[in-house]
Amino acid sequence: MKFKLNKIPSEHKDAFYENLFCMNATRSITMLLIIASIEMILFLGELFFESNTEGIHKIMLIKLIFVVIFSFFAVLLWLFEKLKYYKILRAIVRLVVFVAILLAVVNTLAAQTLVSDISIYIMALYISTAIIRISHIDYIIINSLCFIYFALGMQTAQSNPQFIKWSIINAIILNVIAVVIARILFSQNVEIFLDRIKIDRQLQALQYMADHDGLTNLYNHQAISSIIEREKELCKASKDNLCLAVIDIDNFKKINDQYGHIMGDQVLKKIAEKIKENVREHDFVARYGGDEFVILFPGVTVAEANRICERILDSILKVGPTEASVTGSVGLINLTESNYYDFFEKADMKMYKAKNSGKAQIVC
Repeated sequence: MKFKLNKIPSEHKDAFYENLFCMNATRSITMLLIIASIEMILFLGELFFESNTEGIHKIMLIKLIFVVIFSFFAVLLWLFEKLKYYKILRAIVRLVVFVAILLAVVNTLAAQTLVSDISIYIMALYISTAIIRISHIDYIIINSLCFIYFALGMQTAQSNPQFIKWSIINAIILNVIAVVIARILFSQNVEIFLDRIKIDRQLQALQYMADHDGLTNLYNHQAISSIIEREKELCKASKDNLCLAVIDIDNFKKINDQYGHIMGDQVLKKIAEKIKENVREHDFVARYGGDEFVILFPGVTVAEANRICERILDSILKVGPTEASVTGSVGLINLTESNYYDFFEKADMKMYKAKNSGKAQIVC
C-alpha cells in the first residue's frame, strides 16, 4: 500500500485524498441514511407488534440510539464535506464504518435468542469494505475491535458452545478476507487515480500540440486566432487597451536559399526566443505561418507596445548567420470600435505597408 501511494506524484497527493474523502463521505451518507431508515422501520415494527418485555425495550432503545447517531453522522459528513474539512471528514468516515459494523454485531448478538446465525455481522462487514475506501490498516483496527466485542458477546448471547466456536472461527477467516479485499480495493483506487493523471497529461500534451507550433513552441495560427477573439471580447467589456503586432521577417527566403532550411529553422527558433524574452509574461506570442509572427498585448498603449517591438527588432539583428543580419517589418495597431471586426486584417495591412516602405521598421 505504501508503495502504491508513493507512486502518486507529490503535487497530486492532496487531490487524491480530497477526492477519496469526498467519495467516502458521499457513500457514507448514503449508507447511514439507508441503515437509519431500516433501523427506524424495525423500531416502529417492534413498537407496535412486539410484547412489552424488558429485553425488547432495551433492544428498541439501542436501535433508536443508533438511528439518532447515524442521522447525526450523516449531517456532520454533509456539513464537513461542504466546508472542505478533510481531516475531520476522514476521522468521521472511519467512525461511521466502526459504528456500522458494531451495530451489526449488536443486532447479531440480539438475534441469537431467536436464530443461530451471524450473517448480519458478516454482511455489514463486507458491505462496509465494498463501499468505503479506507486503508487496510484502518480496517484491521476497526474489524479487530468489532470482532472482540462479537467474540465476547457470543459467550453470553449463544448457549451452543459448538456454534460459538465455529462462529468465531468463521468470523476470523472472513475478517481476514475482508481486510485483503479492502487492501485490493484501495490499491485499485490508487491505480485508477494514477491512470487518470496519465490520461490528463496525455490530453494536456495533445492540447499543447494542437495549440502550439512544433518548431518554435509558440502559439500557432489557430490558437492565436481564438485568443485574439477572446481578448477582444474581454477588452470590450473592460474598456481596456489591446494592441496587436504582426511581424514579418525581411528577406527570409534568402536565408533559406543561401544557407539551407536547417539554418532557416534555427533562425526562426532564435527569433521566437528573442520575442519571448522581450514581451511581458501575460502577452501572447504566435508563429502565424512561415516567417510571420504575431504578438497580442493586453492592457498596453500603442506607445508601450511600440517600445517592446523596437526592442524585439534590435534583439533579432544578430540571430542570423554571421554574414547576414535579420530584420523585420512590423504592423502595430490598437483595438478600436472602427477596427473591431477587422482587427487582424488592419494590423496585417500595416505590416505590408512597413515592408513596402523600406522594411526594418514599425508602422502604427
